[in-house]
Amino acid sequence: MDHDRRIDKVDLILAEEFEELGTEVRRRVETMHGLSALRTKIDGDTTHAFDTMAEQRIVRALERSGISAVVSSEESDDFVIGGGDDYLVIVDPIDGSDMVARGYPLASTAISLIDRSRGVPIYSRIYEIFTGCHFVAKNGAATRNGRVMAPSKIDDLASAFIVSYSATFTRRTTSAMQRILGTRSSLFLNYGGPLDIAKVGSGQCEAVVESIKGFPPRDLIPGLHIATCAGAVATDLDGDPLPLSFDRDSRITFVAAANTALLDQLLAAVTVAP
Repeated sequence: MDHDRRIDKVDLILAEEFEELGTEVRRRVETMHGLSALRTKIDGDTTHAFDTMAEQRIVRALERSGISAVVSSEESDDFVIGGGDDYLVIVDPIDGSDMVARGYPLASTAISLIDRSRGVPIYSRIYEIFTGCHFVAKNGAATRNGRVMAPSKIDDLASAFIVSYSATFTRRTTSAMQRILGTRSSLFLNYGGPLDIAKVGSGQCEAVVESIKGFPPRDLIPGLHIATCAGAVATDLDGDPLPLSFDRDSRITFVAAANTALLDQLLAAVTVAP
């Protein structure tokens, strides 16, 4: 089977699996059963029963697709399916687990396939669990529920909707986060993850900023691939091209924005002297 047909097969299988997975997660939230915590990892993240369920279902779907890949998932150590020669698969089975566990409907499932020979993402899919929206990057184009995406045309920070993760006390009180919170943006959402980065590409928000700890590949690459295929722009905090790393323990700070004018304003806000 040639490369394009393999990706098409993966795409079809994952689209169906993500729908079924979303149905199960929504059922658990509705009944408030099956949301229990299983363990707390070294980095402080909690693994819930539905995280493990989601990972197992996605792995079985990848195995059915017949691809040869190394799989790097949030919930387990890296492992190999089908020999592991062709792809690196980056998976976040449930992003937003802590909110799902409390019954809040804000979560997504994200995956990217990296061509190991070229070191670039070639396919990404993010499923917004509580709306049923699918965001996909494939063949250099990005779609939301099958329709071609495009970023917002807003290029003024004062009119922009900005997303950045500022939940913990430590994050809220850092000078870097204070600069973002203090911008004259129109709206600010305390979240941020692969789904929100993808939404920069669909025009649902204007920018995502991570200026403190940095995102690991599972939280960055699926959304970034989708957003940039849609026409959004992204750099590191110095305005340089993002040094993408696929090492599961790497961390990357960045700004993703709808256009270069807005990107420049956010970079100025991030780098201004405290």
